[in-house]
Amino acid sequence: MGQPRHLHRHHRAALRDRPPAAGLRLLPQQRADRLRPAAGRPNSPAPDKRPLSSMAPTLVFQGGEPVYVLGSPGGPRIITAVAQVLLDLLEYDLDIEQAIAKPRIYSALCNEKARWESDLPRTVRDELEALGHRFRDEPLEVGDVSVIAVDGGTYVGVADPRRDGVAVGITRVDGD
Repeated sequence: MGQPRHLHRHHRAALRDRPPAAGLRLLPQQRADRLRPAAGRPNSPAPDKRPLSSMAPTLVFQGGEPVYVLGSPGGPRIITAVAQVLLDLLEYDLDIEQAIAKPRIYSALCNEKARWESDLPRTVRDELEALGHRFRDEPLEVGDVSVIAVDGGTYVGVADPRRDGVAVGITRVDGD
């Protein structure tokens, strides 16, 4: 069997490696939006410096063989989205469609109101609020995870229903 791979492309990819627009001094670089103007911060711009990334392409192996390949776009929410899907797959034994579709929660800082998805049961938010967590007033999307499950020589791809996307598992047949 070949090596599993996961690839996410998104709208910023169209801007990468293009010359600046006429009359502008900015290069529309794919990662420029991650730079922050505050001096001395990890993502502050400086010569020969690259911004931190929260990419989390994830390969899961069992007995030395690949089982899942997953990832997500979503900036700082990537790691949280991938981790929640991974927990649902590995700890709660959900199938990939259920794990991807399950509502997610995200909070970067303890003092920040958490982002939550619209299908999250109100009882879950109530229980977390009783523990001191705070939530934004309106639901917002958390990631766009896609998974490729590997079962023997078969690859099955599932895309997150939150956005228009596709996950494809391609099985290579020997001799092709």
